[in-house]
Amino acid sequence: MPSVTELKAHLVRSGFEIYRTKNGEISLAERPRANLIMDSGVSVTVGDVLKVRVVVRVERHDFPGESDERLFERARALGEPATTRGWVEAQHSSREVRDTGDGRQLLDTWLEVTFERAVSDADEAADEARFGLELPKVATR
Repeated sequence: MPSVTELKAHLVRSGFEIYRTKNGEISLAERPRANLIMDSGVSVTVGDVLKVRVVVRVERHDFPGESDERLFERARALGEPATTRGWVEAQHSSREVRDTGDGRQLLDTWLEVTFERAVSDADEAADEARFGLELPKVATR
């Protein structure tokens, strides 16, 4: 099992950009524009088992009137290509998105599903992270 530092260096050598590292989780970055770096929703965790994780979501405002269960189904559908590749659903949750200027104002609710896959080594982690980066992360109409 590689250390966090070793895995981070391997991912950088493999062409990934790191967004942040926290508590054994290396979050990968994406760059929608040259001067903008964002969390990609893909991470690699070091612990008892080396895992790659990807978070997909549905934004409630895009599907007004639909139940939480239906929205989670939409999110799970985004991860379907991953499940056929051996990924499993690790968790699902809802997250309130609040106005940063006025935390009392709710802007939206995101219903998120996290998929993960245990991998055997840093090379497989890089391969699965690359796959995870290509998955759509947000359901659209």
